[in-house]
Amino acid sequence: MTAKGYKVAVIKHAAHGYSRDIPGKDSFQHFAAGAQQVIVAGPDSITLHKRYSHAPNLQEVLELITEVDLIIVEGYKNEPGPKIEIVNSDDQVIKLTKSNELIAIISEEKLNYSMPCYNPAQLEQIAEFIAASFLTQQVKA
Repeated sequence: MTAKGYKVAVIKHAAHGYSRDIPGKDSFQHFAAGAQQVIVAGPDSITLHKRYSHAPNLQEVLELITEVDLIIVEGYKNEPGPKIEIVNSDDQVIKLTKSNELIAIISEEKLNYSMPCYNPAQLEQIAEFIAASFLTQQVKA
């Protein structure tokens, strides 16, 4: 999508926690010492590590994002919104989302469903489907 000129944000829901910082760095130590927010600013990026008293819901996370054309969310599967399910070929049984919000499936296996189904190698077609479904204007790359 970025190769097509779109500004994209990605949210990855780490339901079991994560560590983005590096132990021993000042920013890590500041947060470990109880700072409510730590910002690391570089020449072309900024990272915010913010403490919450609860697990932030998707809406709270979305409110942090500005100036993008598209937000891709991995996880938060129980939150409302259109869904594209990725089916792992290692799965013995395909467990598709039981939601009427499922709009497409990505799978290495050939599937026969009444919605768009893509192979993971079909990146261009997947990008075109997403752009046609959610982006109102074309940008010039």
